[in-house]
Amino acid sequence: MSLIKMGGRMLSEFDPLMDFRCPHCHLSLRFRRLLKIPQGPQPVLKIHHGCPFCNGIIVERRHPAIANNWLWARFYMPGVILTAMGLFIPSLGWLLPFAVIALYVGLAAIIVYMLRERWGWKRYASAPEQGQKKLVA
Repeated sequence: MSLIKMGGRMLSEFDPLMDFRCPHCHLSLRFRRLLKIPQGPQPVLKIHHGCPFCNGIIVERRHPAIANNWLWARFYMPGVILTAMGLFIPSLGWLLPFAVIALYVGLAAIIVYMLRERWGWKRYASAPEQGQKKLVA
């Protein structure tokens, strides 16, 4: 199974910044196969899973930056645009040193964003109450 079919899930399992603990039993679900829960007659937008340890119903939470790569691009795109302008327009060649500085500032901003926004991001949350507390095994 390729990563495209998995929706990039395999790479997110190696993310050291995320918290992969179950919200019910607080055991790590990193590299664990979650139980699929049938939705019934009315499908819900979020897919419910079951914790393999406590059978609690949980919902997977994805960080917006994983699903939307344009959130990352806002940090380095000014440097890329300045570099392209400096390379392809000869009269703007003086922009290249500023473009390199903008690229380094963008890289530093991405690192700060990753550490500040994603540190301790909870990968799983409790499912909303719908009258069903535990998955019956």
